[in-house]
Amino acid sequence: MKKITRKNYFVLGIVLLITIILVIFINNLIRDYKYMKAGITPLSIALSQISINEIDIALTELNEAILIVGDAKTKENRKLERELLKKIKSENIENYVYYCNSSNDSNYLNRLNEELGKFSGRLNKTPAIIYFKNSEIVELIDSSVNELTSDDLEKLVLKYQIGK
Repeated sequence: MKKITRKNYFVLGIVLLITIILVIFINNLIRDYKYMKAGITPLSIALSQISINEIDIALTELNEAILIVGDAKTKENRKLERELLKKIKSENIENYVYYCNSSNDSNYLNRLNEELGKFSGRLNKTPAIIYFKNSEIVELIDSSVNELTSDDLEKLVLKYQIGK
């Protein structure tokens, strides 16, 4: 009977480890592709969603809210949404943040500005963060000047002491 050397066990372990990493990587790629096709984003899963038609109703009823307007069809926005979700969870403000997915409507910016016009606000480009307090827009941060980052959300939370 032949003795199996430690080297063979080591090679088997490396092969198994590489196989597991590849399976996880491929699974994530397939899941992201399916989510992107369906318009599902990390924020749409974790947060309460508001459609464009419901914005005026929802935000007049809420005392304090942050509305994140995003587009699920681009990779950059999906990466940003993952970063925003981390900040939202670390700041523990899930109850104050709502999500509006604008990728299902080709005329979403005009429709959104019509709804925001009731609150005296104007959105130029998504993704955007809109902070409402007492049914008024307090601050609107969009991507027209600089690309939106998760730090913008953190600054907004610190500036207005949201959730504190």
